Amino acid sequence: MGVTPQQRTGKIGMALVGLAASCAVWTFILYIPYALYMSSFSYANGDEPGEFSEGLFICLVVGSQIGLFVVSSMGAKYAAFHSEDETQKAYTMYYNAALILNLILDLALQTYLSYLQMVGVGAHTSDGRLLGSLDSFQEILESYPVQKSMGKLLFVYCWPCTFFVPFLAEPFAVQWLPQHLAQYIVGANKKIKGENAEKAFELGEMEQGRYAEP
Repeated sequence: MGVTPQQRTGKIGMALVGLAASCAVWTFILYIPYALYMSSFSYANGDEPGEFSEGLFICLVVGSQIGLFVVSSMGAKYAAFHSEDETQKAYTMYYNAALILNLILDLALQTYLSYLQMVGVGAHTSDGRLLGSLDSFQEILESYPVQKSMGKLLFVYCWPCTFFVPFLAEPFAVQWLPQHLAQYIVGANKKIKGENAEKAFELGEMEQGRYAEP
């Protein structure tokens, strides 16, 4: 059934609302509990999270990207464009915008947690003042310890969370795992033969639009 330009505009708007809502839901359901867990440490006298928290952060970032990938794809298809090129273009724009919004939310949360950590251990600014003694938001944000922490967090977000782990896992999740599951299912069920067996072994399509991440 045809979709008028006015209807498509409404669908695009609904897709954007869905993306924003997904980022908000992801933040409140997963990142807020993570923030509460991280803030439960005093960050003084060795009372700080270990490697488990770093691994958990990587899982959260990768999981959020997978979720945004699915929501962006659904939104692009919901807009009902006439051609696959238009659908992929819209998907890439949705996914890129969602990643930027998600990055801002992640960095804001992690920077706040790092600030609490540095205040707990008595970090000083470049001119010798205690970080905890700074009153204005601009002074805190522009202080060397916070800037250094934000740079480190951005690097961790990019590597390995964004530029390595998803691309490393994609061939296994899309190709290797389905092939082995199909081999097990077809081998265990003798009723699956002929065309049905061939369909079970079909390779999954690598999603090219997901490469909007870099």
